Amino acid sequence: MTPNEKGNGRVCVLAPSPLLTVALEASDGPGDAELHLHPGGQGFWIAQLVGEVGADVVLCATFGGKPAGS
Repeated sequence: MTPNEKGNGRVCVLAPSPLLTVALEASDGPGDAELHLHPGGQGFWIAQLVGEVGADVVLCATFGGKPAGS
């Protein structure tokens, strides 16, 4: 059974300026840090939470382009 068949509805979240979060985690050895990139921003987080409660979610945002400083 899909979420819509259960009556949970559909949601479209508009995120006009999504973020890219960057996390640098140190490891045991020197120079062995791990770089993690994740989507972020209020629009993404709202869409993620709405999906957790069972709704069918679509996130509309601008993605792409050249990274700053390149």
